[in-house]
Amino acid sequence: MATPSPCGVAIPWSPQRSTRSTRYLPGIRLPLTLRATTDLETSLEGADQVLVVVPSHAFTETLRKLAPLRPPGAGVAWATKGFETGSGRFLHEVAEDILGPDVPLAVVTGPSFAKEVALGLPTAVTVHGADPVFAQAVADVM
Repeated sequence: MATPSPCGVAIPWSPQRSTRSTRYLPGIRLPLTLRATTDLETSLEGADQVLVVVPSHAFTETLRKLAPLRPPGAGVAWATKGFETGSGRFLHEVAEDILGPDVPLAVVTGPSFAKEVALGLPTAVTVHGADPVFAQAVADVM
């Protein structure tokens, strides 16, 4: 996401233009600047930051799919908890192995819940990464 809006996201719902996600956020109107797509390449176009939010069992596969599509210079942050399925490795180890040591990486942790965030209620997140400039950039758009 280059800026808070407009942003490209890959989310599990119909890519038709809609202001609602009745399954995941019933009763919440989504920003008109939000573009839903099931095409990962489209969602990464022009991004200078990538935020991965998938269950931990899908983390490795998701990074493998986005690695060749990631725009040059785009850092990758994630809001995924847990360990790599099978190996038990920390997710930052998985990310560095797949994306390489030169890609800025950061982890985003809560507590936050999608409904409270969508409603604009107070919430707090922590962003941590080895590259403090990238971590601050991620925090700034949160």
